[in-house]
Amino acid sequence: MNKEIKFMKTRLMYVLFFICAGILFQACEKNTTDYYEVNSGLKIDPENPKAGDEIFILEEICSYELLNPLVTNENTITYTRHYNFYTKQPCLLLTDTVSLGQLEVGYYTIKYILINDSDLENESGIGIDTIHFYVSSQ
Repeated sequence: MNKEIKFMKTRLMYVLFFICAGILFQACEKNTTDYYEVNSGLKIDPENPKAGDEIFILEEICSYELLNPLVTNENTITYTRHYNFYTKQPCLLLTDTVSLGQLEVGYYTIKYILINDSDLENESGIGIDTIHFYVSSQ
């Protein structure tokens, strides 16, 4: 009887271990659909900017994503981020704030590109989106 109880305890311990391990591994796995949807949650702050306001891009990102310098061509701003899918690092979510400074009155377009650096042969964006906003006069 004692042997039977010991066997059941050991079996129960293994089952609990595998359940916990499965939950932990699933939580650490990076699922691209969870974090890299089109439009990526980019926000403009203030929501309705006026000339003279300092304007920011706000985005919730994984801690290991890297931002390229912003490229501005007239009223188009290219906003590019890089990450490497194969690092398999846990995603620690952060809110990143990038200043666009003070912009003149007019319509602006932000071209958002997210690049997976693990695909060295084809550096194409896996997430591409555009956001339009207007800077009004005072």
